[in-house]
Amino acid sequence: MEQFDEKQKGALEKISGTAFTGEEWEQAQVPVGEGGFGLRSAVEHAHAAYVASRGLTEELVEQLVGTECEPPDLVGVSYLGVARVALADKASENMREHLLDGGKVTRQKSLSIQICQHARNAWIARVSRIKRISLEAYSQPWADGWLRGCPSDNLDTCLSNGAFRDAVKMRLCMQMFNGGEHCPLCRMVIDIHGHHVFACMCGGDKVLEHNEIRNEVHRVAKVAGAQPELEAGGLLGGLGWPGVAGRRPADTLLVAARGVRGTSRRAFARVAFDFAVTSPFSPYVLRLSSESGLAAAQQYASYKRRHLNTQEMCEAAGIGFEPIVFESTGGLEPEAVGVLNSLLAMVADAGGKAFATEKERLMQRVSLILVRSHHRALCRRRGGVAGGGVGEASARVAEAEGTLESNVDTDMDM
Repeated sequence: MEQFDEKQKGALEKISGTAFTGEEWEQAQVPVGEGGFGLRSAVEHAHAAYVASRGLTEELVEQLVGTECEPPDLVGVSYLGVARVALADKASENMREHLLDGGKVTRQKSLSIQICQHARNAWIARVSRIKRISLEAYSQPWADGWLRGCPSDNLDTCLSNGAFRDAVKMRLCMQMFNGGEHCPLCRMVIDIHGHHVFACMCGGDKVLEHNEIRNEVHRVAKVAGAQPELEAGGLLGGLGWPGVAGRRPADTLLVAARGVRGTSRRAFARVAFDFAVTSPFSPYVLRLSSESGLAAAQQYASYKRRHLNTQEMCEAAGIGFEPIVFESTGGLEPEAVGVLNSLLAMVADAGGKAFATEKERLMQRVSLILVRSHHRALCRRRGGVAGGGVGEASARVAEAEGTLESNVDTDMDM
């Protein structure tokens, strides 16, 4: 089993092109939904498998041999007893008492979940604050979309080798830069983990990222029959308020939005979606991010609603206003989850497909957009090339703005 664990570790190291420290490999063993890669250790979970299989087959064994049968024991101890004691150290209080009292356990899953939770808690207790924040951010809903889909050239769900390697390293909060290096675009110092690329607004990377996410949700809204309009103008002109006629609060305006469940107490026939991507590692939200997941997204969504009285003005004009804020790690602000879920339910109804399938598809698409965007930004700041350098990235921004007109807020924190 130890050899299997080493082979598993070696395989991921070979694919990602880097050697893992003990901390990094321990995080890789954390379940995918909790910020890791779900590469469970055979050694750590062997006792759970043995105890569960014994419990599951106990009655059958008694029927076959007539009495409870214990495997041959050459060292004077019970194999089952040893396994129970080993598991008790990692189990919850109720399960610990159950195991030590000789209670039957027939499901390995319940034991393995507690082993994983014990290992995750022990890991959190000894790593740096930035790694704790990273793990929490990557354990949020929607943050693991790129890991859950099937790679397909036809569906454009494949990642390049470089993008995959960068995604692995970013998820494990590995060192990406030597330290003391300056961003060639904004001249600020880049942190060793590369989180600078989540917030740097120079060079057009964030504009392109924003537009790609906007366009993806816009496509979904079309399928849902919501009659979306990109960057609709004149939405607030009818209010007659000074200085608002030229504002465009909607990245995407849903003209037929009766099925969309908004966050306001009122129901609106039209709903404005305003997209943003914000970093949980920005200095001004770092403390909040260390206290709770998605704190950065929630704070920025609240700011979007208050800024220049945008939500108040939209509602006065008979338009719902919904900020759709993602964190750079992929997590989606909780209220926006409900909004997009209602839109995806409309898609499922329109196409006669399962809601879960449509949600999985959008989660994967958004996640891939973020992963590719980060790889592109990292390459430009390392002096490398990711499908083209600064010139090509700028050209792609211009193309995106020409094909689907862009009006990104200048105060947008991505």
